[in-house]
Amino acid sequence: MPCFCATNMMRLPAMAPKVSLSAVAPVPPQLAMLADLLGLESMAASGPVAMRADMKMNAALPDMTGAAWMNATLGAPLPLSGGPVLSLVMRLAAAGMIFPLLDPKKLILQIKQAVASLMAQATQALSPFQAIPPMQLQNMTLAARLTLQLRAQGLCPMALARVDPSFSAALSLGDPGVRLQQAARFSASLKVQPFALPPAKLNLAMSMAAFAPLASAPAAMGLPPVTSPDFMKMAVNMIKAVAALPMMALDALGLLDAAAKLDSIAVIQEAFGMDALTPAGVARVNAMLAYVASLRIALPNPATLLMSQLGDLPDLENVRLGAATAKAAAPVMSASMSMKPPTLAALPLLEAMAVLSQLLGQSPLGACGSCQFKIPA
Repeated sequence: MPCFCATNMMRLPAMAPKVSLSAVAPVPPQLAMLADLLGLESMAASGPVAMRADMKMNAALPDMTGAAWMNATLGAPLPLSGGPVLSLVMRLAAAGMIFPLLDPKKLILQIKQAVASLMAQATQALSPFQAIPPMQLQNMTLAARLTLQLRAQGLCPMALARVDPSFSAALSLGDPGVRLQQAARFSASLKVQPFALPPAKLNLAMSMAAFAPLASAPAAMGLPPVTSPDFMKMAVNMIKAVAALPMMALDALGLLDAAAKLDSIAVIQEAFGMDALTPAGVARVNAMLAYVASLRIALPNPATLLMSQLGDLPDLENVRLGAATAKAAAPVMSASMSMKPPTLAALPLLEAMAVLSQLLGQSPLGACGSCQFKIPA
């Protein structure tokens, strides 16, 4: 049962920043350029350019958009959204993994339990995080994500800047200066093959990948597969149960904002240590950023663009799975198009609680079966 209890709240005060995050220096472009350079180096070492994800996908996909594929393959101009009912099923998927959406009476009781525990424990504990200026936190989170990415590629910027060698030593990464020289030699010989997917194929890949979750989400929610004749009836009943939920006096957007900030803080502490949000921790990060800003990284603009495009590309297996699922779900999509489901006033709150429960898991927020809050009638 989703519950935001005192036990799960205990770690929140310890996670709160102990210094103004406005003191964090801007993230220099060299940090992202270095991550892109090492990423290209890793791809070059793994095999021929023809094995690159975009090139494999270009060879596998027909040259048409997602809408054209739906029309040609399914014989009808079915919506890429899946229609109103399927769209709501996918939006409810995360909440359906923690709440009994198919059992109206139990659903109402558990929602009231979760809301009661949120109001009693979480709202006050989360208020310091909601007060963090988003741009400053975003700045430090970007530095943390790039640091983790570089560390996974064999170079720790904290060790390179000689401000904290402990992470590099723990991972046995070796001399960061030698690793930087190796990357510089690769950069001097770099020849960038442009992104292989034309716009139509990219649209097809993104459209089909969006259907992939529909292959497994129904089972996780207690629904039959989309190929089952009972799927639409049970999906509509589930939507009606959610539509009947009473309004809850909670700020869903505020909860999502707090969840995102808690996630950012966890990334920052993973990259820079548990004391990253203290004055000493911020000073170390600033020293690293200042050092990286002094580096001369030779990376042509096409390489940066390519890495951005590859980073947004879905996995080919997900594209194939989505295409197969869309084929199987064609009758359901056709039925979904003709239906007008009710408005789900509780949907934003359900999504927010699902994010709080799943994004951070049991620590500090998560599901609890032992707490007994008074449930209002």
